[in-house]
Amino acid sequence: ECKLWKSRVNKSHIITLQGIVADVGADRGFLFSESGFQSGGEKMAGVSNVTLVTSLADFVATAHADVAAGTPQLSKASGAEGAPPVLLLPGEKPRPQHIINYQDLLVVGDWGAGTIFFIHPDERKVTGKIDLDKYEAVKPGGERKIRSYVPGSFVVAGKKLFLAQVFSDYVLAVDLPTYSIVKRIPIPGGGEGSLTATADGDYVFFASNKSNALYEINANTYCVTGFTYPAGGRGSMSIALSPDEEAVYVGVQRGYTSDDAGRPSGGCFLSKFDRSSRAFSDSVPLYDVNSGAADSSIPACILPDPDSNRIYIGLFQGRRGVMVVEPDPLKIVNSFSYGPNEHNQHFDWVDPLAMKFHHGRILAIFRNNRELVAMDPRSLEVNERTFLGDAPNGPQDLTILGNQVVITYPERHGLIILDWGADRSKDLN
Repeated sequence: ECKLWKSRVNKSHIITLQGIVADVGADRGFLFSESGFQSGGEKMAGVSNVTLVTSLADFVATAHADVAAGTPQLSKASGAEGAPPVLLLPGEKPRPQHIINYQDLLVVGDWGAGTIFFIHPDERKVTGKIDLDKYEAVKPGGERKIRSYVPGSFVVAGKKLFLAQVFSDYVLAVDLPTYSIVKRIPIPGGGEGSLTATADGDYVFFASNKSNALYEINANTYCVTGFTYPAGGRGSMSIALSPDEEAVYVGVQRGYTSDDAGRPSGGCFLSKFDRSSRAFSDSVPLYDVNSGAADSSIPACILPDPDSNRIYIGLFQGRRGVMVVEPDPLKIVNSFSYGPNEHNQHFDWVDPLAMKFHHGRILAIFRNNRELVAMDPRSLEVNERTFLGDAPNGPQDLTILGNQVVITYPERHGLIILDWGADRSKDLN
C-alpha cells in the first residue's frame, strides 16, 4: 500500500495490511509513506511481516542490490579421473536434489541452503532464487537456532511453481514472474511427498508420504481434496499423470493386500486413480518375495510412455530394477535386473531414482552405481553408460533441456551438464 500523506501513518494501517497479507497467504506486505510512521506503527511492523518504506529511491536501490547479490556466476569444478566436471551452486555447502526445467531455465532445489535456484545453463548464472520458510530450533542446552525448511518435489502449473516444503505443514505456491511465495497450502501430513500437474496448469496432484492420501489441488483457488490410498497403503515418493491425463499413477511404498494365497501382503505397489470416478480403481504389486516376506523395494520414479502405452517404474532398494506395466488393467509385462558395478560395493541393487525419454531411449540415474545409463525401452538393456563421479549417496535427479542432460549430485555440490544428442553423450566443456 502507498500513503501519499502529509502526516505520519499510525499503527491501525499496519494492522489492516497485516490482516490482508495473512488472508491471501502472501510472504510479506509493504507499506510506503515518505512522511514516515508513528512510533506505535514502527513497533507493530517490527513484530510482523509488514515492511515499512519511507524512501522509494532507497528501496529501489536496495532491491537492485539484492538481485545482484543473488545472481552469481557459477564456477566449474573438475571431476576425478573419468568423471565429468560439476557446475557448483552458490553457498557454503550446496546439496542440489530435485530439478526440472522451466522455459530455458533450470529450477533446482538446494537442501544445503533451503533455496530454489533458477539457473541459465549456458550463461552459468543464477537468474533468481526463492528462500524457503524458516523455523526456530532449540537445542537441549537451550541454544536457539534458526533453520530453513528444505525443498522437496516441485512442479510448474501455469505461471506458478508448486513446491512441497519438506518438514513443514505446507505445499507452497510461487508466482514465477516475481519469484514470490503467494500461498501456503496446508496439507495433512505436511510437505513430504511428490507432485505432478496437468498440462493446462489447472490442477496439481500431491501424493503424500505421511498422511497416506492423494491430494488434488486447484491451482487457481487452492482448494484441496483428499483421496485415501487403497486399503493398507502407506507412504509414497513417486507420482505421474497418464499421457491422456485421465488417471494419476501413485507408487505406494507399503501395504499391498494380496488375494493370492502364494504371495504375502505388505509390499509396494502401483495404484491408479481414475479422475472421472474420483477414486482409486486398480493396483498391481511391484515387490519381490524373499524368505516368505515382501522385500523392501519402493517405487522411486514413474515414467508413462505415450507411444507404447506402457509405464516404466524404477525401484529403490529393489533387485528387479526397472519394471514395465501395462495400464488397462495394470499388469506387469517386463522387468530387468541391473547388477552393481565397481563403484557400488555395498548394494545388490542400483537404485534408478530418475528416468526420462530422450531420442528414443530411456535415460536413467543409477544412484548406487554412480552413473547415467541409456536403455532400450523394449528390452530394458543398457547400451550406454556415463560415470558421474564417486561421492557419498550418488547422483539424485535429472532433467533434459534441448540436447543437454542435467543431473543433480548433492555431495559434489552442483550440477553435471552433458551434451547428449541423438548420437552419443559427451562432456560439456
